[in-house]
Amino acid sequence: MTIIARFFATLPFFPALLSTLPLSAADYVVVDLGTIQQASSDACAVNSRNQVLGVIGSCGSAAGAATATFFWDKGVFTPLPLSSITRHSLNNAGQIVGLRSISCGFSCSRMDGFVWQNGTLTDLGAIIPVAINDAGQVAGDGARHALFWQNGTITDLGELVPGGSSTALAINGSGQVTGSAETSTGPHAFFWSGGGLIDIGTFPGTLGSYPVAINDAGQVTGYSYYYDSANNLIFRAFSWTETAGMKDLGYLGGMVGSTSPTALNNSGQIVGWSYLFGNVGAAHPFLWQNGTLSDLGTLDGSFALATDINSSGQVSGWGPLPPVPPESFHTSRAITWQEGQQIELGTLGGSNARANAITDSGVIVGHSDTADATHAALWVRDTAPVADASATKTLLISPNNVSAAVTLDATRSTDPDGDPLTYKWYIKSNDPNTPFAEGATYPATLAVGSWQFELDVNDGWLTASTTVTITVITAAQAVANLVSQVGAADLPNGITNTLIGDLNAAASSFNRGSFKSGVNQLQQFTYDVNAQSGKKIDPATANTLIAAAQAIINTVAGA
Repeated sequence: MTIIARFFATLPFFPALLSTLPLSAADYVVVDLGTIQQASSDACAVNSRNQVLGVIGSCGSAAGAATATFFWDKGVFTPLPLSSITRHSLNNAGQIVGLRSISCGFSCSRMDGFVWQNGTLTDLGAIIPVAINDAGQVAGDGARHALFWQNGTITDLGELVPGGSSTALAINGSGQVTGSAETSTGPHAFFWSGGGLIDIGTFPGTLGSYPVAINDAGQVTGYSYYYDSANNLIFRAFSWTETAGMKDLGYLGGMVGSTSPTALNNSGQIVGWSYLFGNVGAAHPFLWQNGTLSDLGTLDGSFALATDINSSGQVSGWGPLPPVPPESFHTSRAITWQEGQQIELGTLGGSNARANAITDSGVIVGHSDTADATHAALWVRDTAPVADASATKTLLISPNNVSAAVTLDATRSTDPDGDPLTYKWYIKSNDPNTPFAEGATYPATLAVGSWQFELDVNDGWLTASTTVTITVITAAQAVANLVSQVGAADLPNGITNTLIGDLNAAASSFNRGSFKSGVNQLQQFTYDVNAQSGKKIDPATANTLIAAAQAIINTVAGA
């Protein structure tokens, strides 16, 4: 059992304490990342492209060589041919490191390290990779020592004492590595920057030290550990730099406790948990910055765990909700702490959720219960876009009695967050899964008749929809509409009969396909209307009738 596992095994059942609810609820959307055959899945890491690395199972057990892994990118769930991933196995270029079994001869196989990117595997050789940075440099382990891989070359990081072993944990953007190495007094955290291993050390009276994270400035956070007189396993969190050495992060609550970090950002902020012995066993999440340890708070007053922190100081984690009477059990919920607020993120419909990692843009990943299994999940602060197809012309006149050209136009659609939008057009009577067209505008040719389109606008997370009905009529049908307008204009009978006679002649020509004759008869109609404008037809009515006739003329004459 690992030290971390032994610690959580000592936690008492969460007591039913009253507490305040989160200060406010942010507008977070939870996205179901999926799974395989309803098996439980978990999202362990996320990069700046919002690409996700996860496991079938739980990220807490992701170090097992038999763990099935997956990659999620823009809604596409891809099973990976890799196992033994860690939270540092994904970089911002979409590269993933892990193990894969390969054949070494008859009835022989071995586990080699690989880098996966876009379906292509690069063999790292006999290295167990644990972390990769954005430059593609890999930290991992060999038979006895921590190793560094770059462009096909493996460097042995060495040892702290002759014959001692070493293991890597994390690598920063500069290729500096932290891990743990054997010493004569126990395991010590180390720092490597291209030379020999540098012993980070441990606090006096402790049994050893382990690192947890390293940032791009070469700052390392981790913990020393020991057992107190009551056989409690005690952690003392530290921050270390090569110039300042080890700094004790302290503990919450004004009494001796156990404090361990979980993540570190490039600003030197550290998050983790602080467990207060003698104080109802409450483990609270903390934020350490500039030498000060602050309590981030919990949802129910008993327990919470901060799992990650981004460059803006936003924190992800999880903790139980207060029990709802008459029930006496807790449910765990994903949490984010930001801007002085504690926000419960919601679930995919089940009772439980946990957050494991957060990006610099505030995208959070973890898992949530659903009706059938636990699914990898993603939370993003987002407002739905507004789908608007009103710039699309909805009544068209066919110039040939067969079809008409139209531009499907979604350019009036907007997104409150300013996110880039994608557009899909569907014909409502067709397959709802197959778009008719894509893009903010699309030139289409539609047959005579009525067409109902659905416009789906997506901002990368949420989709908004609207419908627009486009009617394509023949020139004769357009003339029939104009006849109705004349009839409703309340004109003198003689003028009405003359104008309707012009229109009936035009409609008859259009129905026969004699478009030139129909245009001439419509022009006669406009002459007759114009001759009575301001006399027996008021100018406004005359202008309306002439404009309607001219629209038909323009359509047919321009064909």
